[in-house]
Amino acid sequence: MKTQIEVLAKETNAYLIQMSNSSGDGIADVRAKACDILLDHRLTLKAKDPKKAEAIMNKLHISTPKKRDNVLRDSTIPDTVIKGVKKVGPTIKELQEEYGGAGNFYIPEEEHFLLEKEEWRYDKWPEFYLGKNVCDFYDAEIVKKLDALEKEEDEILKMEAATAEE
Repeated sequence: MKTQIEVLAKETNAYLIQMSNSSGDGIADVRAKACDILLDHRLTLKAKDPKKAEAIMNKLHISTPKKRDNVLRDSTIPDTVIKGVKKVGPTIKELQEEYGGAGNFYIPEEEHFLLEKEEWRYDKWPEFYLGKNVCDFYDAEIVKKLDALEKEEDEILKMEAATAEE
């Protein structure tokens, strides 16, 4: 009887998994296998769906260059790639491990900034507007000047109010 069931399962591509409803043994295995089969089925349906394939192909553009003249243009591979030349010195990861590991080591990002002027590299706040460093135009006495302007404005308003009353 058992061999007949196994033969029938092989013929129909079915799975035989032992389980017990009374003790609960194997129920998780049956559920996991059923979920795997369902997931595989859904993925194969999605892969075969012509609408999905067409939608993906509409998003892609594969270009093939056309010859514009009879000049032979070979592929150019840089010498450093051919020779396998690598950066000399320790990597940032090696420096990090040497100086205390992740969280303790500060990677100086400023060293990699490409700026017009070298003196901008280590500015505290390198903010730029129209190619100029904004911190170069910072005025430390701006609060005093603002207070003086507000005081002057109050005096003008008082004078205008006084002339309006007369």
